[in-house]
Amino acid sequence: MNSDQLIVKASSKFLKKLSIIFLTILLIVLVACGDSVENTPKEDLKPITLTFTKTSRPTYTFIPSRTPVPSDTPTPTMTINPIYMPWLSTAIVVEGTQKVEIRQTREALEKEISQFIIECDGVTQNAQYGSLSPNKGWISTSCGRHDLLVQNKEATKKWLLEFEDFLHPNLQSPGMPGSVHSVFWDEDNSYLYFSTGIGWSGGGTECFSWDVRTGLYRLNLKNGTWVTLVNPSEYFPGDHIAVSPTGRRYVSDINGILITDTYTGEVTQINATGIMAFRWSPDGTKLAYSTSNCNEEGFVIDSSVSVWDAITNEIRIIFATESEVLTPIQWDNNSVLRFESEKYKDLNTIYTLYVFDIIKDEVLFIGPSSLLP
Repeated sequence: MNSDQLIVKASSKFLKKLSIIFLTILLIVLVACGDSVENTPKEDLKPITLTFTKTSRPTYTFIPSRTPVPSDTPTPTMTINPIYMPWLSTAIVVEGTQKVEIRQTREALEKEISQFIIECDGVTQNAQYGSLSPNKGWISTSCGRHDLLVQNKEATKKWLLEFEDFLHPNLQSPGMPGSVHSVFWDEDNSYLYFSTGIGWSGGGTECFSWDVRTGLYRLNLKNGTWVTLVNPSEYFPGDHIAVSPTGRRYVSDINGILITDTYTGEVTQINATGIMAFRWSPDGTKLAYSTSNCNEEGFVIDSSVSVWDAITNEIRIIFATESEVLTPIQWDNNSVLRFESEKYKDLNTIYTLYVFDIIKDEVLFIGPSSLLP
């Protein structure tokens, strides 16, 4: 082989290597461009408003989950869009102030509670904990067992609500853990709404319902009689039940979603399954709820958060996603709703907080739940 042939062969090898390097660089650039994190909701995925009918079910709009950005710590974190920082800064200050107010309110209530003289196991003592009626004239408390003691401050009227009396026969067994607990005092100090909860130990699947009760009852404080509003559940762990802050409405997830107006007696039914949680707005006119579609292993396929409006009788889907459990947490006021997504990744659970203004159709915040105090 002469020198010219050697030069041609060497040049050919060099060009092949150069081509491979160029293709590799091009591939890296294309992958990087297609893997950007989307933090701003797309315009074509706006929440939709549906007019309620008893036979319709909202059509879910699936919005892709946002991709967590790895950090130096084992738990992935999400980058915060600068447009959400004003809400976050204000919320941190407000919640810091509220914590002080809550502590002061709790200390004042503890003093009021200690003024009640109750009898437990034949021993007369000052109450140590419990729930007070709006006028501070009634207390519901426990003597450390399953049952609930309800009495007035003068101890002239008192009733003991026994745990087993409010369980379905299917769940009545010796040693069944659980208790009777108060749910809501009406503003006229005439009625106490109460329920029962069944205790358990251990964990559950991703779609396991935690915030549940078995039955809802109303005690007449004048004569000690009570009525059943929601029948006790036949099966563990129970049903989702919530009373509005005004006491006008209560909701359960038996046979879909049933909303009862205690003033008019009207019952509104929404076709929905897989309820995860209920949250009423402060004025009791809006009900936020989440649903999850889960597989046989108990892992979520898709989830959504919706709001029912008692004034307009409309259902609105606020947000929907896949592979994450969505749960409404609280209303900041009658228009701003907080809800949270829960996603399992490797050995970590990622909690993302969403804050949405349903009146302005505006996302106020998306970011890690851990940022709030």
